[in-house]
Amino acid sequence: MRGSQFIVNFPGSVRGARLCAELLAPLMAHGSAMARGEGH
Repeated sequence: MRGSQFIVNFPGSVRGARLCAELLAPLMAHGSAMARGEGH
């Protein structure tokens, strides 16, 4: 994270980027909540 932004590098292929985005979405939502000071 940088400030309130996530910085993520995705693979160059569309398929790889889509797969990574699908896997990271729930983790990023959780990380965002934790960064705002919300509990588990």
